[in-house]
Formats: sequence, C-alpha cells, structure tokens
Amino acid sequence: MHGHQGTSELRLRGWALLLNFRPYAPRSNRPRTHDSPAHRLNGKRYHEHWLHNLMASTSLMGFRNRVPAIR
Repeated sequence: MHGHQGTSELRLRGWALLLNFRPYAPRSNRPRTHDSPAHRLNGKRYHEHWLHNLMASTSLMGFRNRVPAIR
C-alpha cells in the first residue's frame, strides 16, 4: 500500500474488519448456519444488521474506561 507505514496498517486493519463482519453472499438466498466469518468464529450474533455486530464486537464495552459505553 502507498503512503506512510502507520496509515497503511490502519487501512489494512479496517479492510480486514469489514471483510470479517460483512455477510456471506446475501443475494444467494441460500440458508447458512453463520452470517459472516466473525459469526462463525465467535458463535455470537448481537444484531441482525452486520454493521451493528461490527460496532458491538469492536467496542471495548468500557474496558479502558470506568463508565461502560453501553449499559
């Protein structure tokens, strides 16, 4: 990737997150046991929409803060 090393790493991390949480071929209309690679790995699905699952899984749930982000 072009640019600075730090920028390239952040771009690659973002791309990997999107690939892990986006649904498997939603237009195929085939029933699947898991919605995405992250769902297959974790076995958890927090919400029907993949973007909500991404936000819930990547949040630290207040791990670094005394007050949790979601109550």
